[in-house]
Amino acid sequence: DGYYVITVGQEVGIFFQWSARVTGVPDNSHKRFKTFAAALQAYTTNYNEGLVYATPVPNGPFW
Repeated sequence: DGYYVITVGQEVGIFFQWSARVTGVPDNSHKRFKTFAAALQAYTTNYNEGLVYATPVPNGPFW
């Protein structure tokens, strides 16, 4: 299955599933990686560049 990096969504980070974490977030950003190491590198790069934004939907599951 792989690892999903979510950099713009209701919840950000590295996950096995992505759909609920980006639903309802305009311009969400997520990408699948085959290995955890690759996912961690991508997330860290985005974080260091200031490109990680948690935008939970009001009263949603990640609020």
